[in-house]
Amino acid sequence: MVKWVMTAWIGPDASAHRIDLIGSFLAFEYVQNSGAAFGILAGQPLLLAVFAVLASGLFIGMMRSTLRRHPLVPIAVGLVLGGALGNLLDRLRLGYVVDFIAVDRFPRFNVADSAITIGLLLMAWTALREEDSAESRAGTPDPCDTDQPPSPTMRNGSHA
Repeated sequence: MVKWVMTAWIGPDASAHRIDLIGSFLAFEYVQNSGAAFGILAGQPLLLAVFAVLASGLFIGMMRSTLRRHPLVPIAVGLVLGGALGNLLDRLRLGYVVDFIAVDRFPRFNVADSAITIGLLLMAWTALREEDSAESRAGTPDPCDTDQPPSPTMRNGSHA
């Protein structure tokens, strides 16, 4: 819906393809991106579509993995899948992705790209938290473990 509105407002049939919001630092600017992030694989819509489908399968698998225990993972996976599928629909329908957010000299992007980025950051954050949590659990001795040597202050049932 957002891409449709932006295309109607500043797209190929509009008189202006850029509207500055905060000087030249932040603007809406219509761009047809035939590549992936930063223009990688430009002009390869089929390859990019296959990659999007494979990546979507990977993220669905991740959701079913051990990371799914964290409540943010389904949200993160939903953001990545939603963004990837939104861009995939553009690629299949138009042969390119409509980008329209311009921040200074940074490559142009869209809401789907932002969703993918936020989803990936959430996944990385939850994975790091789970890893830290697993390490802290592994380093904590079990108080019920009877194989632990007696404390230095206790020998033969009496104090040293």
